[in-house]
Amino acid sequence: MDPTPENLADLRVGYNMRFNQAMAEVKQWWQIVASEAPSTTLEEAYPWLELLPDMREWVDERVVHHLAARFQKLKNKPYELTIDADLESVEDDRYGIFANRVAMMGRSVGNLWNRITVDAMKGALTAVVYDGQFFIDTDHPVDPDSPGLGVQSNKITTALSLTSFRAARTAMKSFKGSNGISLQIEPNLLVVPPALEDVAREIVEADLVEKNGAGVSNISKGNVDVLVVHELAEISNTNWQLLDTTKPSKPYLVQKRKEPETTMLTKPTDPNVFWKRLLIYGAYARGAGGYGMWQTAYYSTGTT
Repeated sequence: MDPTPENLADLRVGYNMRFNQAMAEVKQWWQIVASEAPSTTLEEAYPWLELLPDMREWVDERVVHHLAARFQKLKNKPYELTIDADLESVEDDRYGIFANRVAMMGRSVGNLWNRITVDAMKGALTAVVYDGQFFIDTDHPVDPDSPGLGVQSNKITTALSLTSFRAARTAMKSFKGSNGISLQIEPNLLVVPPALEDVAREIVEADLVEKNGAGVSNISKGNVDVLVVHELAEISNTNWQLLDTTKPSKPYLVQKRKEPETTMLTKPTDPNVFWKRLLIYGAYARGAGGYGMWQTAYYSTGTT
């Protein structure tokens, strides 16, 4: 194949098809655990929206739940992925190696919002949220404006087991708002790395569990779904989290400033092709990851 504009144009079409197909095949699991927030500027500020209690009997005057003057600020970050290939290698590529590289790139680009969510999960132990505490912490104030009301915890260190799962679920369902009324947290998702998948599925899918040497009905069966996130192994093989994703505000937040766009420098007149016989394929996007209400997440390091 000679490097004519027509042949290179055909290559561009073929590579774009492989790229787009691979990108579309990526499972967007982040949508299960994170709320999507569009962005139109460098940085966005999100006000603290406390989970509200039920309606109350109207006695005397209304009780106004004020919008707190606390914000979470998220600054968009740029993301890129770029590959190149020698022109002659592509011309003589009988086995589609470069096309496969483009497809692999498509999968990586399609995984961007998943990756941003994973990064938020990895930072949950050190990211400060609206109440001045880490998103995952042992001393969240019930009411940031009234320290005397005590604290609540969404962090433990217990290894995943039927006992620790049930304890975590009970603790989440016991969370209260600043007015002392239940927030009606309903844990519905157990998130684990691959190393804990079997344990997680046994907890919520097995018909029977062992008790005092005998098999008894598993009352936890079907209580929650299981989500296996491969990238959580980058944190550890023991971490796990129980989430409530049923609320309008999910535990995590994905801020999108710019969806991934691709650029192919493959024209004969492109400097990289003309001077160096290099084809370049790049992707660029902007966004950020953040956090919703801490009460919708319960996290264990699994170290004890």
